[in-house]
Amino acid sequence: MSEAFEKAPKEMEKNVQKAIVAGIFEIDKRAVDDNFQFKTPRSQRTGWLQASFAFGVKVGPSQTQLNNLNIRSFPHGVLKASIGPTANYAERVHMNNRFLPRIRNAATPATQKHFSDALEMTKRFVESKTL
Repeated sequence: MSEAFEKAPKEMEKNVQKAIVAGIFEIDKRAVDDNFQFKTPRSQRTGWLQASFAFGVKVGPSQTQLNNLNIRSFPHGVLKASIGPTANYAERVHMNNRFLPRIRNAATPATQKHFSDALEMTKRFVESKTL
């Protein structure tokens, strides 16, 4: 049992980092016209602002690195990720169209599920070590 509780924090950190990465990509998936709600017709836009979200993703270790980590070698402090447009756009676009809250709100349910799954995976890990 003591082994389970000794390893649980690192297991939780690994699972939460996976949830953070998955959450970032949930946001990326919601960077679509329905959430941007631009006033300019689609045919007159370049699409660069929308496409730039994919370039604005910054995460800790890759999913493959997370899956292959030895718990003892897991680097601490990697619980981070960010996303946002990298395109330069006019301030009036931002002021007249508050698209980031709409994208965030659209991604919230799926993102919360990733965090619930992370907690459940950690719980199962501890339970498997204590049986």
